[in-house]
Amino acid sequence: MPKNISIKIKLLSAFCLTALLGLFLLSTAVIIMERKNATHNLINELSTMADVVAWNSSVAMMFDDEKGAGEALGSLSRKPEIAFACLFDTRGKKYRDYTRPGNLPANPEEGFLEGLPEGTSITERLKVEGSIVDRNARYIRVIRPVFDNDMLLGSILLVDDLTQLHDLLRRYSILLAIAVFTTLVVVFIVSSWSQRLFTAPMTRLIRTMATVTRDKVYEIRAEKQNDDEFGELFDHFNEMIREVRARDRELKAHSAGLEKRVEQRTRDLSLAKPSWRQAWPSLRSQGMRRRKPAGPNPSFWPI
Repeated sequence: MPKNISIKIKLLSAFCLTALLGLFLLSTAVIIMERKNATHNLINELSTMADVVAWNSSVAMMFDDEKGAGEALGSLSRKPEIAFACLFDTRGKKYRDYTRPGNLPANPEEGFLEGLPEGTSITERLKVEGSIVDRNARYIRVIRPVFDNDMLLGSILLVDDLTQLHDLLRRYSILLAIAVFTTLVVVFIVSSWSQRLFTAPMTRLIRTMATVTRDKVYEIRAEKQNDDEFGELFDHFNEMIREVRARDRELKAHSAGLEKRVEQRTRDLSLAKPSWRQAWPSLRSQGMRRRKPAGPNPSFWPI
């Protein structure tokens, strides 16, 4: 973050970024859990739906009535999320199928049946597992057995293209985005108010310091309002101002005394100057006699 940004903006940015990060992590966790729960519920719904269709088509399969089996599968047209359904006999061969009308890729059966167990392996797995569930990014496939009086007649496959799941998650994401946006607005408003708890005392202290620096007035004090860290800072600042004021007074007193001594010395020198000028000729002559040499050469005598 640039150094010239005010503390107010830094505090608002810190609050909003913290809230945004928390909301992002929470939203991600909620979406993941919602997707997991929705997928689980969808599989249960497909299994229940497959059991109902299997029960409706069991009599038709027992009497080898393909038309009746087709009518049982046709009831799935009321469920637009079911893209494909198929009845298999005990040998794993396709008995009857249903394809949802609409925009589907070419040869949809190949895509829906791709990767499924073939032949009697479907029946064998159903005897062991009771149900076969296959999930990928495009659809969910559920295979359930078809019984009639505990006699296994075959199996039924339902394929969901995840349209319902995607619509649910899309609506949920929109609601979550609205909630996140609303929360950010509330956080911004609350942060704008709460940052004053930090910036207001600091602003008062800065103004007091500016007054002291500009006007050299050491009598003013920073107004303390709370006994928190800012209050402690105000106490130390006021103590510092008291020390500066005391030293300023001492310095002024010392300067005044020094000026008085200088004036007194100057006055004394001014009074002593005339008498010194009167005494100077005699002092000079006395000094010249004292320096007079004893030799016979008078050319070296001092004048």
